[in-house]
Amino acid sequence: MDKLLKITISVILALSLISIPCFADDIAVLRFDDVPQGHWAEKAVHDLRLLKITDGIGDNKFGMGLEVKRSEFVTYLARLMKWKLITPEKGSFVDNMDTSKWYYPYIETALRNGVITDSVNEFRPEEPITREEMAIMLVNTLGYDILAQQLAELGSDFGDVSNNAGYITIAKDFGIIKGVGDNKFKPYDTAKREEAAVMICGCMRKLISQSMNYMPFMQSVHTRK
Repeated sequence: MDKLLKITISVILALSLISIPCFADDIAVLRFDDVPQGHWAEKAVHDLRLLKITDGIGDNKFGMGLEVKRSEFVTYLARLMKWKLITPEKGSFVDNMDTSKWYYPYIETALRNGVITDSVNEFRPEEPITREEMAIMLVNTLGYDILAQQLAELGSDFGDVSNNAGYITIAKDFGIIKGVGDNKFKPYDTAKREEAAVMICGCMRKLISQSMNYMPFMQSVHTRK
């Protein structure tokens, strides 16, 4: 996609997000029963509900402490970005061929928008996502995949990161992810739903910041026309 078009889409997205309160404390929103007040992820979890990214697992529960599946995470990203869902007649992965599955269009949409690739023939939708996989998908969503690949040779600040270092470095520098202490990231640990909520909200903040930085550029382009 043309770079200028990407910028324009980012600006439109940012404005659509800014047009409503970005945090759940700003308006009345039904609180999940299983999210304790004062929990480190409380605000992020309720932001996801406010932004209609997820409504939990049922019975007014978010699913605190449960692992987040790969299919769920790409769904969060597609909803965050407000992408039009792609529903091809045939799936792109051997385990995403059933068009009746709720996650079918979200996986295909994520593929179409570069969040994931079809370099392997399985997506593993029901498997829990790892912290490393989340970092890769978030950076791809933001459009920094090429830069991430270029940064790979520089290594990582985390002592336990050897693969996909560029992606994890970018996500860390953007304030989307954090380590777990002792100079570790634990890239292969599976992620909890509340961790995913915090990362999605970090991605949202970066999108807004990124778009606002482009606004003067877009205005100058419009002026020159």
